[in-house]
Amino acid sequence: MAAAARGWWRGLVWAVALPRVARRPSVLLPVRRESAAADTRPTVRPRNDVAHKQLSAFGEYVAEILPKYIQQVQVSCFNELELCIHPDGVIPVLTFLRDHTNAQFKSLADLTAVDIPTRQNRFEVSKEI
Repeated sequence: MAAAARGWWRGLVWAVALPRVARRPSVLLPVRRESAAADTRPTVRPRNDVAHKQLSAFGEYVAEILPKYIQQVQVSCFNELELCIHPDGVIPVLTFLRDHTNAQFKSLADLTAVDIPTRQNRFEVSKEI
């Protein structure tokens, strides 16, 4: 409160002391400049074949080490490795991905589930690490 009063008082003193000088505004607002031509193209990541090959090789490596739990390995079009695992393999696979020297996934970014009522096994759990 005192700082606001001091700022107000200083502004008043400057206004009285220098009446002919144009006062600058005390707060400068940023000006956002936008281009006249809006870019309407969608943002799409280009396909990276090197990353795709590395991810599929790592997925096959994990599938060779944990064949009991890994049911399917695939790389999505956005270069995301997908490991489809059996429900009994959640703890062993996540422990492997966290602790193994070649993996070292130390953080869980997202955890979500999908309910599909028409299936025998209704729920799918998706983990992003």
